[in-house]
Amino acid sequence: MRDPLKSLSTESFNLARDKMRQQASAMIKEASAPKDGIWYWVFLKPDWKLVAWAFPARDKKNVNHIDLWPKVCQSFLAPHYKWNQSQLNEAMRLPYSMPRGRVTSEVFEENGQTMTYFFIRHGSDTPAPHNLNEIMNEYGLSLHVLEKMAEFIHDPEETMVEEEQAAMVALIS
Repeated sequence: MRDPLKSLSTESFNLARDKMRQQASAMIKEASAPKDGIWYWVFLKPDWKLVAWAFPARDKKNVNHIDLWPKVCQSFLAPHYKWNQSQLNEAMRLPYSMPRGRVTSEVFEENGQTMTYFFIRHGSDTPAPHNLNEIMNEYGLSLHVLEKMAEFIHDPEETMVEEEQAAMVALIS
């Protein structure tokens, strides 16, 4: 049986290798590119977990917490707390019961270059001892923060709703 690799010339092998490297490089660049998205800090006794929905900033998806909340309830809260269907249904009506936030971006021109500036919007109710470093890492924004191309903004729209928070505390107690 003939070995297919032996039939490749050095030139065609090098071309194939270079193409694979370019593809891998593009995939790594895409995966590490800064992202927009939304997140929740979810309390899974005894710890908090960051649940994020991130996507490339250029996609400009119009998502909100109500889109992510059912997945959070079904995938994290219900299994962890062993809720029945009634408890799950009640929790799914409480999308503003846990700390949350979002990353948004704006594109602008400066000195002939297209630049992207990121806003990390949060409700100032991030659970201790957690900080916003996990969020910067999840959305690939650490370098942008250092280069002053991203900023943290307290956004009252991202703050928990007290009534929903109280109802969630009752569910998980």
